[in-house]
Amino acid sequence: MSDQIYKLSKRIRKIEEELIELKRELRKTKIKGETVDASNKEQILDDIVKYQRSPNQKDRKGLEQIAGEWLPRVFIFVFILGVIWAFMAASERGWINPAIRVAIGFVLSGILYWLGKRQYSKTKNNLSIVLMGGGIVLYIVSVFAGNVLYDLIPYVFTMFLLALGIAGGVWVSRKYKSQSLLAIVGIGAYFYPFLFAGKHSNENVFYIYQMLVFVGLAFEALKRKFVAVWNIAVYSLLFTILLFLTIGDGELSILTLLVILLQQIFIISCTFGADSLLTKGVYIPAITAGAFSIFLLGNCLYESHSLAMYIFLFLMTVIYLLLSTIKRNVHIELKNIFFVFSMFYLLLLVIELVSKGSVIAIILTLQAFVMYYVSQKRKSLIGTIGSFLILFSVILGLFIVHSKHLSLELIIAWILSISFFLVIYARKEKSVTLPKQLINAVSPYIASLLLLVFLSKCSGYITISKSYVITNTGLSVSWIVFVALMYGAYTYFKDGVWKSIGLVLLIVTLAKAILIDLAIFDIAWRAMLFIVLGIVGLLISKVFYNKKGK
Repeated sequence: MSDQIYKLSKRIRKIEEELIELKRELRKTKIKGETVDASNKEQILDDIVKYQRSPNQKDRKGLEQIAGEWLPRVFIFVFILGVIWAFMAASERGWINPAIRVAIGFVLSGILYWLGKRQYSKTKNNLSIVLMGGGIVLYIVSVFAGNVLYDLIPYVFTMFLLALGIAGGVWVSRKYKSQSLLAIVGIGAYFYPFLFAGKHSNENVFYIYQMLVFVGLAFEALKRKFVAVWNIAVYSLLFTILLFLTIGDGELSILTLLVILLQQIFIISCTFGADSLLTKGVYIPAITAGAFSIFLLGNCLYESHSLAMYIFLFLMTVIYLLLSTIKRNVHIELKNIFFVFSMFYLLLLVIELVSKGSVIAIILTLQAFVMYYVSQKRKSLIGTIGSFLILFSVILGLFIVHSKHLSLELIIAWILSISFFLVIYARKEKSVTLPKQLINAVSPYIASLLLLVFLSKCSGYITISKSYVITNTGLSVSWIVFVALMYGAYTYFKDGVWKSIGLVLLIVTLAKAILIDLAIFDIAWRAMLFIVLGIVGLLISKVFYNKKGK
């Protein structure tokens, strides 16, 4: 028994010694690891200090990088513009004939492209890309000058050469994978031919060429997701046509309108394509700008032709209304914008067809009702805003009409305008585009203001040919009627804001009676006015403010 105890004690001591040795090795390992970590940290800090640049060095390099990117892009256009003007000056002085001028343009374009290609093979920088793009732009300018300015290149061959130039620009941008090159070609291809849009310009060549440039650039931008090139393709077309019409020698024609319409059709079809790459921030501004251009061109083109204007406005109303009903659960915002466009054209059509202003007011107020209702169904904030804009334009017209011109149509328009805000207030729980708090805060005051002005105008119309005393009495009575209606609205809506509005005007009416009416009324009129005012005040006090004691 004692031997067994001795053996166990010996084993325990051995295990304790092994445990002490393990602890010692573990301590050594920890110390070694901490030393390695410290040395690594010091090395990392040394590397950071070694490679860290001062803020000034960063700024200088950033400025140099910006200059390296943008200086070539800017000054290649300056150079080409200088070449064009140099050729013009030399031609005017008889130093070179038109044929030589065009030939030199082609030669220079080839030299620029060759220099850019050679530079790119040595150093792949922005200058090489810009030189190649400038060469393609100068080629397009030379082709355009050869046909439009000097009539040296036949029409059909010109179209072929221009298409070849655009295709070449696209091919080169693909080869070198450069959006900048394609953007340079696009800007130059759009704007430099405009310099030749003078007295000898051929508008058909100009418009067809611009459309070809747009289609080529737009397709390439969509395929390669080049947003900058897409914007150049869309807005440069609109801008160059505007310049051609305003400061150039171009004349507004159906062809001009057709080009913008075709652009809109192209953009809309690309937007609703199965695999469209266009985002909301890209297609909505483009379509809106095009729609505005169509409106301006159509309005200027048909302003002196009534029937043509009616047809134009009607067709645009129908087209945009149909576009707003496309049965696809995509681009909801765009379809809402189409609906607003259709209502805008409908508004213009009503104004053109109807000559009587009071009837126009009724129709536009009803249109605002319909537009607001549809916008709630579509959950369209922009449609809701559009309905308010239409209604406020009507209200502004109603405000400036004098009381003596009040008619049955205007009374209906007033009632519809007031009802608009009352309906919004009554159905505020079902509003999806406007917050309930906003409706509560605004609608009662607008509706009450409209009602007050309407009743005052009715009073003025009834007493227009009467004496000053009767006119003032009528105004006071109309305000008393307004107070009664406000308390009636409080009874119906159960909202204290109506009662507060009524109380304020009741006090204002009493103040008017004391400060103004007492001075001009005789005793009989005073008695009548104050009896009516007293009865109304007592009834309101009895019904709405006096509570039964417990």
